[in-house]
Amino acid sequence: MASPVAFPEVVRIGMLICMKGRSTLHRARVEDVDQIAKLDSYLEKILSAKLLKKLIVRSFNFLSIITQSFVLLKHIQVFSSTIMSASKKQLIVDSHIHLWPLSDANAENHAWMSSVPGLLNKQHSVSDYLVAASSDPASDVCGFIFIEVDRNLDASASRVEDWAWGPLKELRFLRRLVEGKPEGEEGFEEGHGRLVKGIVAWAPIDRGVEGFRRFLEIGEREAGAETWNRVKGFRFLLQGIKDKEEFKALTNSREFIDVLRGGFGGRWVFDVGVDARQGGVWQLDGVVDTVRRVHEGLPKVDKVTFVLSMYLIQDEINKSANDAILDHLCKPDMQQHPTTLEQKKNFERWEAAIEQFSRFEKVYMKLSGGFSEMGKQQVENPMPVAEIVKRMKPWIDILIKHFTPQRIMFGSDWPVCNVGGPGGVLSWKLWKNAVAAVIKEYGLSSEEEDRIWFGTAVEAYKLDPITR
Repeated sequence: MASPVAFPEVVRIGMLICMKGRSTLHRARVEDVDQIAKLDSYLEKILSAKLLKKLIVRSFNFLSIITQSFVLLKHIQVFSSTIMSASKKQLIVDSHIHLWPLSDANAENHAWMSSVPGLLNKQHSVSDYLVAASSDPASDVCGFIFIEVDRNLDASASRVEDWAWGPLKELRFLRRLVEGKPEGEEGFEEGHGRLVKGIVAWAPIDRGVEGFRRFLEIGEREAGAETWNRVKGFRFLLQGIKDKEEFKALTNSREFIDVLRGGFGGRWVFDVGVDARQGGVWQLDGVVDTVRRVHEGLPKVDKVTFVLSMYLIQDEINKSANDAILDHLCKPDMQQHPTTLEQKKNFERWEAAIEQFSRFEKVYMKLSGGFSEMGKQQVENPMPVAEIVKRMKPWIDILIKHFTPQRIMFGSDWPVCNVGGPGGVLSWKLWKNAVAAVIKEYGLSSEEEDRIWFGTAVEAYKLDPITR
């Protein structure tokens, strides 16, 4: 009679034989499968014991059931993981949106509205934005950065309250939003104010430190404590200055530099607004020089953060060096890839400016505003996402190379994205899907994705941490 065999060894042999007889269970360790043949002769000896044979047969049947159950469980886990992945929403902080009530949707409050009749000269408030953002079921927008809307000024007045009446009126509107106290039908309700994670207000960067600080005093009073705490930075558009000498005289002026070096004090972000396509690539070169002068000799903690926007990079770059955020890629011309000698020359200058911006500390880039540089789309025939990514690729290649996802953030530029986009509720979703496709195209990690969707905005604008 064969020597007794320990039960654990019988179980192990049973599992190996089960695997040998089932082609679908080929995931076993290679060394175990190789040992099965060597066990055959050993089994013949063991099976001479009648009682043990019954035990083994019963063990085999039991183990076969258990093994197949594990296989089924594995399939269930894979299926569940797929379902969970499909239902997981992407957390987003939209770093660039604009809002205004119906009462201000006119040229009396915004001179630029006279050139876009019927499209933007109507109310665009939080409720409208949420309709657009909710059109994409894969997105979870937990908040946004409000960007000032270039309100009208009265340069002939002397008192801050008079010459800055437009921007101060905007702050009062934001106060009503944050505090949940609309005046009539303003398109928001109590609770919507929590979505305002940050505010980039207008400020007189051109009036020297004293004029800047006086505006801050009045602005804080008009906004109230709760709303003023949401103010993370300021914008002063430069893109409209088409004369090179005038542009240079302003951005190199002592008043302008002093405000960004001393007035901001490392606390505020400066959102740059320039236009490399319509204004000229020279606007980018001018802002590079401004950033250099503003940052020169300052410790990192005292430097302004500059934020550039994607379409700005060749179209709208006017952010400074405290924490500079470049808007809309600085507005490059994306209607076609550079082909002519002039286009290639401008592209090379654009790339050189981006490379120089990336060398500065505390300079960030927004993936926003691309539709403005691609030509008008139609609601019934929006541009395919693949085509949008193809159009942007030469510029995105440069951004990813020099800025990396650590300094790039998502921005929708809503509702201005409707001007070049398909309009309605389609533009926000289409741009978001285009950015998602860019992320996939470059094979970014989940951590890098999160940086673009919300992490970079939190860092650049010094927002409260965002948690899932």
